[in-house]
Amino acid sequence: MSASVNLSSNASDDVGASSNNTSLRQNCPLTGVFVRLSQVSIAIHAITLLASLVGNTFLIAVFVRIKEPIMLPIANMAVSDLLVAIFLIPRLIARDVIGSNAFLVQGNGGLFLCKMCTFLSDISLSVSTLSLVLIAVERFLAVVYPMVYKKITVKVRRFLVASTWIMAMAFHSPYFYTMRLVANANHQVCQSSWNQLSITVQRTFAIT
Repeated sequence: MSASVNLSSNASDDVGASSNNTSLRQNCPLTGVFVRLSQVSIAIHAITLLASLVGNTFLIAVFVRIKEPIMLPIANMAVSDLLVAIFLIPRLIARDVIGSNAFLVQGNGGLFLCKMCTFLSDISLSVSTLSLVLIAVERFLAVVYPMVYKKITVKVRRFLVASTWIMAMAFHSPYFYTMRLVANANHQVCQSSWNQLSITVQRTFAIT
């Protein structure tokens, strides 16, 4: 008899504690703030995604139509920004919707996507930055050293554009070794898992 009374009292205590925790979460003013911030973040990322897809696709189409060599670095930056919109922004939207950094695809396919999506999004950011550097240097030569600027041929521009991708890929290639799906609580996250060899490889690429 006493055992049943104890069990019923423990059960009632658990129910009471659960209801108290639920009421605390509902009454916590910060919860509403976080929800609103998440909604704002989703809206901003969605608008950015749409604008990037439309704007960069239009810019690439214009370059393909007129084929002006001077627009090659700009088109290169448009391609890299388009890859950012495809591989990075949807992950940010999913993070805000889910409320965590959980990686939804598991197994070998998830590991492949973890490595490739991170690699492509990060090299795209690097290529975009390097393209801005090329545009700035080209404008500087056109204004300050016009005779040198006239010597820049289409082949030189193509080589410089290709070098932005080669450098970005070489610098971020350690991602194929370091990026892993790591168990975190009841889900998996895609993150870098560094050991001494990984650090050595990354430092070698950074120095060279």
